[in-house]
Amino acid sequence: MIQEVSAVGDGNKQIFPMQSLSLQRMISVETHEMINIREGGSVNVDHLIPFSLDHNGNAWCFIVNQMINEEYIVAYFDSHNPKLYGIMDNFNEWLKVLINNREEVIRTIYDDNVISMELGLG
Repeated sequence: MIQEVSAVGDGNKQIFPMQSLSLQRMISVETHEMINIREGGSVNVDHLIPFSLDHNGNAWCFIVNQMINEEYIVAYFDSHNPKLYGIMDNFNEWLKVLINNREEVIRTIYDDNVISMELGLG
């Protein structure tokens, strides 16, 4: 499992090089597979670009085929049961939640039932 992401260099067994990051390398999903969104709809896995990984193997991603006011929508990708959660209008919104709460963003969006039962994040 990846523990960190390196901004430069080739990485190693625990540090993955940022330039090689893709969901297809993180999990076993097929190219062109549709990933359901918890609140409805779906997105092609090829349109998800991870920008923040967590210790559970999940990732916050840009949805690169969807933009609002010239900014990519972001969502939390559950890699164990491929599904998107916590759709946010843009990276700035995500960053504000992170800074204001000083807690994992996904935990500020959903209640304990979703966090524990659906995402298995304990």
